[in-house]
Amino acid sequence: MIQLPREILECIIRDILEAGVDKDAFDRWILHITQPEIQSSAMTIAQQLRQEGLWIGRIPVLEEFLNLPVSSREVLDARTVDELEAAHPRLHAEYEMRFKRS
Repeated sequence: MIQLPREILECIIRDILEAGVDKDAFDRWILHITQPEIQSSAMTIAQQLRQEGLWIGRIPVLEEFLNLPVSSREVLDARTVDELEAAHPRLHAEYEMRFKRS
């Protein structure tokens, strides 16, 4: 049985997702992995990367809209998903305060 270090598996999955592979096709591919522990790790990593991508897409848009310095991709990539998730409510609250009328 081949054991892939998590870092290598994450790099492979990141490359596949960044190449624009359809989410459903990717999920079907993962289901064909015969080793349950690799399949489980691959699904977990894919979910984390998708979540990270969601925040990385939203944060710069809000920053730009609020006329704040826009975080570079490198800065955002260096943050954890938890850090990205924490930044979004702060930016959204700023948006609400500036642009929503009571």
